[in-house]
Amino acid sequence: MLVKTHYKKFLNFEHINICFRIQAYSPYSKKIQDINNYKNLFSYLLNDDVVFHKDRGYRHLHNYNNGAYNLGRHHSHHQMYILNDNININIIWFGYFPMNEIILKRKLQIQDNMVLEDKLANYGGHHFTDKKNIRNIK
Repeated sequence: MLVKTHYKKFLNFEHINICFRIQAYSPYSKKIQDINNYKNLFSYLLNDDVVFHKDRGYRHLHNYNNGAYNLGRHHSHHQMYILNDNININIIWFGYFPMNEIILKRKLQIQDNMVLEDKLANYGGHHFTDKKNIRNIK
């Protein structure tokens, strides 16, 4: 999560629970990168070959005891508040970044570990893929 304002300034509610809906962005690069520390990881985000997509929808920041999430944790049953434009907060989803053999291996193993009922119902259908398709994500 990247913020210009400390999160406690907008999530510091003592007597009420609140849930904010925040836009998530995904960085992608077709270059295979082996990044071994956070400084390099965040510095690489500034390279010209990195593009950001709004392909992950929204994520939630809340102070409830649990998220009350739907399947896949993409939606919550809690009442949502959308942040004002003057509170600049974004979530960076690193699901395919940096693109390297570790990421590819992690993404490809999911399809082998899903239960048959979920596969038949096409839950997580986006996990049925191969290295070539993952590397071609734009």
